Amino acid sequence: MAAGLPVVITDWNGYRDTLEDGVQGIAVPTVSAPSGSGDDLAARYRNNRYSYGGYIGRTAQFTAVGANLVADAYTRLIGDDALRQSMGAAGQARAEKIYDWSVIVPEYEALWAELAARRATDQEVAAPTPGQPADPLRDDPFRIFAGYPTITIDDDFIVERQGTDTELEQLIRFDINSAVAGLVPDAPTMRSLLATLPQPGTDMTVGVLLEKIEAPRTPMLRAILWLAKLGIIGLTPGRD
Repeated sequence: MAAGLPVVITDWNGYRDTLEDGVQGIAVPTVSAPSGSGDDLAARYRNNRYSYGGYIGRTAQFTAVGANLVADAYTRLIGDDALRQSMGAAGQARAEKIYDWSVIVPEYEALWAELAARRATDQEVAAPTPGQPADPLRDDPFRIFAGYPTITIDDDFIVERQGTDTELEQLIRFDINSAVAGLVPDAPTMRSLLATLPQPGTDMTVGVLLEKIEAPRTPMLRAILWLAKLGIIGLTPGRD
């Protein structure tokens, strides 16, 4: 933005605070797992089976951004000179107003002063809060990050096949995409899921897809999100 260029971001937590969608750039929707879908990830982090990077990396495997929506955003900007110029100018103005060092440094100084005051008066150890995890740094990530994605997946989402089994085989050869081992259903169930996916040009809801396959709900939802992240399927919020 400081360079006067429009920005394409994912609609996710702090990113969405950086710009105003449609003004300084375009925010692409994200979809993730619902709260309660990552207790096993948190447990493996607590017992040191996962490092912090492994915990976060595996959580990210179940957050999807539609590649077609990203492509649409760039296509829109590439094809519209006036839009690029107006968004770029708006972004530069926002960067100067909010993110210039003359603005940021005083905000840091105010934060340091606030923290110093709290350290002088607050209790070092707080009593556990009912209904809250004893260790908030190692809770279900989808509960911690519940407000981060645009939306969480549910049974009304529309599923469409977009990629092939061959493309999936190529993608899972990359180590980062094999991190889901033990967090999605076993290989036979995954093959059943792939065989049940609607063919291009047709669709079904997540709820119908889950009914067709006998497997625990949470690993199945994570498998669907993972396939969407890899571009093998498309996910669209349910139609009213």
